[in-house]
Amino acid sequence: MVIPITNNISLAGEIDIVLDSLIQVALEKNPDIIAAESNYQAAQYNKKASGWLPDPIILIAGSNLPYTSLSLGQTAMSGVSIGFSQKIPWPSKLSSKKNIAGLKTRERKIAHLAWENKIVRMVKSAYFEFSYWRLVEDIIDENILVMKSLAEIAQTKYANGEGLAQDVLSIQTLLSKTEDKRLDAVNKKKTALAKLNQLTDEPAYKIRDIPAKLPAIDTGSIRLERLIGEANLKNPFLGLSSNKFKQASEKRALAKNNYWPDIIFSAEYRFREDAPMDAVNGEDFISVRFGLSLPLWFFKKQDNQYKSSIKELSAARISLESVKQQVEYEITTVSLEIDRYRQGFMLYDEVIIPQAEAALESANIAYQVGKVDFLNLLTAQLRLFELQIEELRMLKDYNQTLATLDEIVGESYGGK
Repeated sequence: MVIPITNNISLAGEIDIVLDSLIQVALEKNPDIIAAESNYQAAQYNKKASGWLPDPIILIAGSNLPYTSLSLGQTAMSGVSIGFSQKIPWPSKLSSKKNIAGLKTRERKIAHLAWENKIVRMVKSAYFEFSYWRLVEDIIDENILVMKSLAEIAQTKYANGEGLAQDVLSIQTLLSKTEDKRLDAVNKKKTALAKLNQLTDEPAYKIRDIPAKLPAIDTGSIRLERLIGEANLKNPFLGLSSNKFKQASEKRALAKNNYWPDIIFSAEYRFREDAPMDAVNGEDFISVRFGLSLPLWFFKKQDNQYKSSIKELSAARISLESVKQQVEYEITTVSLEIDRYRQGFMLYDEVIIPQAEAALESANIAYQVGKVDFLNLLTAQLRLFELQIEELRMLKDYNQTLATLDEIVGESYGGK
């Protein structure tokens, strides 16, 4: 006997309302996503703070004051000065630092999106796991009802002297094992719910009564070229690797610019008093200075910094190519898994399950007329029960693997 699980399977391509709400709650409340968002916001502030000149230095000095009197009016050069000094990096250095800060901000943004994709995949996987065990529980309940009916038949026949005690004991043993399987299914269903609670920032022990749904198999074929093309644009790990390559390129430009000197500018105003033999009668002085830093140790410092940046750029380029190959490999292998689950499910749905149902019906008819014994009938019933669960497992694995493929490609939930 097959339970009507079709009511618990949604059409391919539809987003179930329950699953949709769970994902939205997780995106809003999951601590990992909130932390990633905070990191991104922190990087935005750092970006705004980059590219500015170094803080100026305020200078206050007393010049040429006699030690004994500290008087301003005894010598012509005495005075109290106030001024400032400003270091101005070579212009391209500031732009490189600003670009690097912008790329680090983008890195945090990509990391935030990666967490969103991961949490969406985990919510889907946990929900499909819950749905699977909830539907398995229904199949087991239906099977228990059938077994109890068979047990009554076996007991009635045994009481009338038409059956064997072995038949009664066999059905009672199998009924106990089936009830144990039901307990296992209930516990695993609760475990999946606890995972959903954790992902949506709810107490893990809180048990919710939510509908169970498994999306139906999509019979359309998977186009690897299109998926790989989308992954090149959307996969967050590819995005992070590409971003690191750009950062390494900017760091190389910065290291190259370090060969150029920084500019140092300062201005000073000196307050004076009239003193003997003062040619300008105590008039205040203004001083302006202009200087350049001297990269004197370039052969030890700047050369090594530049060589280091070249190696980092080379490593980033190799890493980017490696991540591309890894993403292509994962998309290919996961797509093959999805095809295998699709073909297996269709085989079960169109051939194996109908054959098992026909075999059970035939065994039931044969048992009624005494052509097969009770154990043959029981074996046919158990076989159908096991095949129903196996078919449902493939549907669950198919949907979980499809969620994994979405994460690899980089399909964010909001973009669907």
